[in-house]
Amino acid sequence: MAAANVYGEDGLDRLVERRRDTAWFERALASETTRFVVGWQERLPVLDTAEGPRLASIGVPKLAPLVTGEPVLLGAIEDAVHVAIDVSNSDEADVVAVLPEGARLAELREIGSLLPGPEAALAASHRGVLLWHAAQRHCGRCGAPTVIAEAGHTLTCTNSSCGAVHHPRIDPAVITLITDGERVLLGRNKRRPGSIYTCFAGFVEAGESLEGAVTREVFEEVGLRLADVRYHSSQPWPFPAQLMLGFLATASTFDVRLDEEEIADAQWFTRDELRAIVPDGPVQLPRADAVARRMIDSWIAGEI
Repeated sequence: MAAANVYGEDGLDRLVERRRDTAWFERALASETTRFVVGWQERLPVLDTAEGPRLASIGVPKLAPLVTGEPVLLGAIEDAVHVAIDVSNSDEADVVAVLPEGARLAELREIGSLLPGPEAALAASHRGVLLWHAAQRHCGRCGAPTVIAEAGHTLTCTNSSCGAVHHPRIDPAVITLITDGERVLLGRNKRRPGSIYTCFAGFVEAGESLEGAVTREVFEEVGLRLADVRYHSSQPWPFPAQLMLGFLATASTFDVRLDEEEIADAQWFTRDELRAIVPDGPVQLPRADAVARRMIDSWIAGEI
């Protein structure tokens, strides 16, 4: 099996069977072996090591004055239980003061591709679930407040006549590498300033298949028809709540027509042209943690 994309590593045991066991979770919260990973305004604590950044966690913490949300069970890495704690309303200096010596707060975008697989998966879950909690304070059905259940993985409406149970929001999106055999077509999005050329992506619509979404998005953005569509891999993308579904496709038409509201430019590139890209040049490739970059690099290497 091919290696997982960044944030998709299976080395994190999500402990799903423990989420409804309130007594077990209470014992875990009091255990000296449980590791607490704080979240401060979408930033995570890390320690810089010779091998790269690593998530910094705390033992049973003295965090009570800082905590602004309920603890969330993230899972276990090598039998060590990890729990997310939201301290976003606290002063940064107070948060740093309770971290291990030398730890700093960092954006996941900065460190994601440098973390070991299980830590990257844990960090993605950490960010995603805390953002969901912040956004889902009220029931989307009746508007009543919600309360946390299942160790942070569901939110339940407090209105007894409603009782809706809400699960974390995940937005499926397709992202497609288009080739004509010898070249790939990459585009620059108007909404993202800079010189990054990447694969074409878009959200899946209600009642739409993944293959249908690929075909529609490619035609909308660059006016091309596709001869075939093949699944590549998936990637959790917690910015804020996407599930990226990567596809490979072969173009059957070649008259590129840009969607001028979204696409600033689109160009065909050979492998040699992509290998010749230099830092700060007029063309840059996506970040190292993105499935788009993995597909592009695999194509350059002749692996796909």
